[in-house]
Amino acid sequence: MHRTFTVTSLLLLTPSWAGTQPVEPVERRVHATLYTQHARVEPGQVTWAAIEFEIADEWHIYWPGQNDTGMSPDIEWKLPAGWKIGQPRWPAPHRHLSPGELLDHVLEGRAVVLYPLKAPDQVVPGSGAMILAHAEWLVCKDICLAEKQDLMYSFRFSGSYSHPVPETRSDDAPFIAQAHAALPSALPESGSPVKAAMTEDGRLEIHSDAPGELVFSPYEAGRAVLDVQGSCVSETGSLSIAFKADDVRPVQGVISLRESDGQTRHYSFRHPLISSAELDGFETEPEKVKPRPEEKKP
Repeated sequence: MHRTFTVTSLLLLTPSWAGTQPVEPVERRVHATLYTQHARVEPGQVTWAAIEFEIADEWHIYWPGQNDTGMSPDIEWKLPAGWKIGQPRWPAPHRHLSPGELLDHVLEGRAVVLYPLKAPDQVVPGSGAMILAHAEWLVCKDICLAEKQDLMYSFRFSGSYSHPVPETRSDDAPFIAQAHAALPSALPESGSPVKAAMTEDGRLEIHSDAPGELVFSPYEAGRAVLDVQGSCVSETGSLSIAFKADDVRPVQGVISLRESDGQTRHYSFRHPLISSAELDGFETEPEKVKPRPEEKKP
């Protein structure tokens, strides 16, 4: 089903807040799986790959946010000549407080990270291409483990009467579609209980018309928040977030509204706003799969 090659190693780490008592090595706590949207692609086509992290109960890995202690997974892709990869699409995180009032943004349970992949514009029809992903991460509970895993998948290029057009993977394509649907959505201009805007003095103001907990989770690559722990969470439906004055990076993060009835909404926020094509450097909307023509008889 998933052509995944795995090499895993473990290294036991102790966070600064966990004390210095010796601990026994334990078995790995995270398993990674590579999914691909297509089995066969056309020249220049954009497809999607996903890495799913299956995390043991009560353990967590780190989201790429402005964290006090933890680092997000480091995923290094090795692609054949001519292939391009875009920016990762991360699911929404949870705020996690550790002893010592340390704040991190974490992922628990099952977490899926999506990547757009663009095939070369010129390929040999019917040939193949292998993509490799080397993933390293910290998984933590009372202790932290450093784990790593190697993943790979071999694509084929369309170019025969039996396979003339892109071909989705029957198992993986629905999984990737579900992962897309679970990502934070773009904040709509109207019809949403959440409103967000930058002020003239450079603050991010977020307001919600619905009762519940309002959270802003800032990305590590975004403009530095002055007080992540105090200014990025509210039970009153209003946030006013200040940033480091000399930081000129975009403001970017995830807005989460956890309503009193248990419903949770997640929205992506970026200022200034850019398109997916600008973010990745290539168009990220895969072409629709065309109807397969009848095979020519010899």
